[in-house]
Amino acid sequence: MTPEEERVFAELVAAARSGERCPTNGEMRAAAFVVPDLCALGAVRSEIYANNYRVVEILLGDHAGLRTKEFPLGGRSRRHRSSGPASLTAIHASGPSDADDDLDIPEFLKVENRPT
Repeated sequence: MTPEEERVFAELVAAARSGERCPTNGEMRAAAFVVPDLCALGAVRSEIYANNYRVVEILLGDHAGLRTKEFPLGGRSRRHRSSGPASLTAIHASGPSDADDDLDIPEFLKVENRPT
């Protein structure tokens, strides 16, 4: 990890440990590509909900499995990013239904079919 990635990762871990909402890129003073890069490294998993509300799950270290505050309105995330190239992003239906079958998403992009 680069020094900026390490700093942002530490901020995400701190937010997850305290149960706070995931900080925005602006709050972390981070470039927009840092969290996707951390996803590509397999350090975090990011879920994006309505209004760009982000939930991050820590995947590395002593705090693996901790998550930032969940989206308060419930439902499913629109996008997931996990390990692998940051450009491969699965698009998911918003809302509580399992509407993935109605979307034309290639099987290899679906989160449940991607290697962890």
